[in-house]
Amino acid sequence: MHLLNRAFSVSAYINAADRPVSPREIAQALSIPLSTLYRLLAVLKDWGYAADCFEAGLLTSGPVFLHNGLYLRYGLLPQAAHNALRKLAAQTRETVAVIASTPVQTVCIDMVESPQRLRCSFAVSEAQSPVLGASAKTLLAFHTPEKCKEIMNQSPLDEAARHNLQQALQDIRRQGYGTSLGEVDDNIWGVSAPVRKKDALLGVVTVMVPEHRAAGQRECFIRPLLDCTASINELIQLA
Repeated sequence: MHLLNRAFSVSAYINAADRPVSPREIAQALSIPLSTLYRLLAVLKDWGYAADCFEAGLLTSGPVFLHNGLYLRYGLLPQAAHNALRKLAAQTRETVAVIASTPVQTVCIDMVESPQRLRCSFAVSEAQSPVLGASAKTLLAFHTPEKCKEIMNQSPLDEAARHNLQQALQDIRRQGYGTSLGEVDDNIWGVSAPVRKKDALLGVVTVMVPEHRAAGQRECFIRPLLDCTASINELIQLA
């Protein structure tokens, strides 16, 4: 319980600040040893309650707290992806989004809508299933094995569905991106690719296309998506 109280205190401190904060500042303010703080921060980042900033060494609110605006203003993933996402939207003329995850849901943190008609349930700050759709499956595929197993264990999957999902995750890891058709929204094809900082998964970028516009044209969306995530990943390594 003592560690739980400390974790809540750290989360509250980060989210009450009107600017990014450093681990040393948090440790001093809350009288927590730095070694303990780093363990708590790892858990808070996993659950979306804290996030690295684009400015190296600082922390801000995580995607769970999109409403306070700090994550979108300072977070490493939304800042690094902002320009590349808009370039991808212009190239594909389809709806594109950046998706992050917690152990119980995926969360859309940024989105550029298509000028063409598209009916989908994704919207900024809206939560979705952690196991259905291209975004969720790609996040699962590139999580650590331990986190992937944790998320799957918390989801209501029967034996057949679990087997099919595990096979899909192997395919995604092999090819470097994931796809789905109609898993979240009827007749919508999606393709997602990961964004990482070294070995840490930050989120995915997803392109969402009506099935009839994707038919026979999927490579026209996959290649620009992979170029987009490659540019974001390169920028993140420099942050």
